[in-house]
Amino acid sequence: MRVLYLSQYFPPENGATQVRSFEMAKHLVRQGHQVTVIANVPNHPEGIIRPEFRNVWYRKAELEGIDVRYVKVLAFEEKSFNKRIIFYLTYMFMASLAGLLACREKYDCIYATSPPLFVGGTALFLKWAKNIPMFFEVRDPWPQVAVELNLVRSGMAIKMATALEKACYRNAVKIIVVTDSVKEMLEARNVSPEKLVVIPNGATVESFDWSGEERARVRSQLGLQDKFVILHAGNMGVAQSLHALLDAAKLMESDPKYQFLMVGGGPLENELTERAQAMGLKNVAFLGQKPREEMPGIFSASDAAAVTSRALEVFKSMKPVKMFDAWACQTPVILGMEGEAKVTMECVGGGIHYRPEDAEDMVRAIKGMDALGPDARRDMGKKCRQYVVDNYSRASHARAFEQVLLDHLKPEQ
Repeated sequence: MRVLYLSQYFPPENGATQVRSFEMAKHLVRQGHQVTVIANVPNHPEGIIRPEFRNVWYRKAELEGIDVRYVKVLAFEEKSFNKRIIFYLTYMFMASLAGLLACREKYDCIYATSPPLFVGGTALFLKWAKNIPMFFEVRDPWPQVAVELNLVRSGMAIKMATALEKACYRNAVKIIVVTDSVKEMLEARNVSPEKLVVIPNGATVESFDWSGEERARVRSQLGLQDKFVILHAGNMGVAQSLHALLDAAKLMESDPKYQFLMVGGGPLENELTERAQAMGLKNVAFLGQKPREEMPGIFSASDAAAVTSRALEVFKSMKPVKMFDAWACQTPVILGMEGEAKVTMECVGGGIHYRPEDAEDMVRAIKGMDALGPDARRDMGKKCRQYVVDNYSRASHARAFEQVLLDHLKPEQ
């Protein structure tokens, strides 16, 4: 089977989208299939194209057997609406050209992962140009997320995005979603239930695990030996409600026991850093982006991982990757989300919930986690990891993904 995989974000960038796409593609290659990925030149999350790609319009590379084609995009540090649209549209245009002119092999299918929704525009064009079936993955329901976050205000833009969204659903052989809530949401929009398949987010459990040695090393390196450490790992954007986390840190600054670690980057990183400095917060440390191979040690060094979101309806349908990464490292979570994530956490017993965007309630949850004591947290963490191994392993999800493609391609393909 030959798969043309459209993922705007891909390694060497780091992030939930990149890891999911990489693990899916890598599994297909290991099973003997051929995979070509079209991605943008690495620039996420800073919006700065990496020096080695700065003058690249098109580059072929191989990553663990995956044929990767990187295409030029116009990237910006400022994440305004207009600049985001330019960024997405340049990928759509360049990926369409690369798919048409450079990827000349006979492919059996196109697999497009969104958001950005404009990846679906590339998939629709190449489906028509190459006359091959298209599969469409919906990790977040877009444009609904953008509208609720107030990133898109123009009625015309919303209508155009909705039209593109519907065209992708209509033309896809199968639509892969990551939660049952998104599946129900699409069914309510008259998408045929037979088209929908749930393949959830998860963790790479083989490489994410708790290590007592790494915990001690990282805590010593960062001077955290006597601290209760709360970790935020991942994107720092408008969806994460990280200003509320800073407010919680301010409420806890009188007790030197509590330390917040901020690992990652994103459009609000500078704003959050400047605000923390203006607030005089000594209990918040920004560590920047870290290689993925360092993250198990950082999770192990933490006593709880903060999983946060804005208090918006759309986030009730999501179960973020960072929750499973934390659990895979036996780290319980402080969860500021409603909906599926909360239900899952409560079923597992994997953390303590607080009301999204409520700093005072977050403080209550953190102190409640501290009060459990290290032995109870470690028992909680072990149970969480086993749950991830049994239910949310990326390897098992990749096998399900492969089967979806095989089940719905013609035998002669």
